[in-house]
Amino acid sequence: MKTIIVDDEKWALEQLRKEFENKNDIELVGCFSRSTEALEYIKSNPVNFALLDVKMSGVDGIELGTKLSEYSPYAIIVYV
Repeated sequence: MKTIIVDDEKWALEQLRKEFENKNDIELVGCFSRSTEALEYIKSNPVNFALLDVKMSGVDGIELGTKLSEYSPYAIIVYV
C-alpha cells in the first residue's frame, strides 16, 4: 500500500515514519513537512493511504485530502 505522511511538526512526522517503516504491507513513499510538497508528489504518483495533519500553514490537511481524492479517488485518508 503506497503511503504518504504529511505533518508540519518534525517530531510527529518522524514518529509516524518510525511506526510505518518496518510494516511489510505498507510502502512508505513519502514523508512531507509541507503540504505543497505532498501536493506536487500526488499529482504524478498514485497513493493508496495518507496520514494528514489537519492544522498546517498554507494548504491544511482537509484541503490536501480533497486534492488527494481528485488524483487518487480510492485512497484511504486518515486525519491526525
